[in-house]
Amino acid sequence: MIQLKEMRAYIERTDTENNEDPLSSWFSLPIEEEELKEKLGIDFFSQNYKISEIDVPMKVPPDINLYTLNWICKTVLELPKEYQEELPTLLQYFDDIYAILYASSKIQYYEHCNNMADVARAYLKDIPWFSGLPESVKQCFDYEGFGEQLQSEGRYVLGENGIFCFS
Repeated sequence: MIQLKEMRAYIERTDTENNEDPLSSWFSLPIEEEELKEKLGIDFFSQNYKISEIDVPMKVPPDINLYTLNWICKTVLELPKEYQEELPTLLQYFDDIYAILYASSKIQYYEHCNNMADVARAYLKDIPWFSGLPESVKQCFDYEGFGEQLQSEGRYVLGENGIFCFS
């Protein structure tokens, strides 16, 4: 599996003369425009290039342009660390990377939760009236039952280090 730090693309300049070898190079993503100009003499909005290979941990359209590919990679790297680490898991539940980026503000991550009872505990910890109850009362609470209720109301996905909730 390709890691986010290893995202790259092989880009070829397409407007070279017939007797010249085409300019081409591998670029780490996201690409800095200065590097693109230096190596290939083009910018993000040029029509004189072809992306021959793309190594990223997500599906991207085969005809994606360089500007959009760069934007996706920058945006993915701005996601919280947990989302980046769990990208393959999230991609199993979303149609594509665009859907994850669109929904990222609506995803709740419960770190170190392995089951819905753990999620119930984490959820209730942030509820003022519940957190104010004595521990002796909290011990009697049915966390498993409440976790089942939460699960029936939302989509929960178990990741490597926690559980995601999609509202």
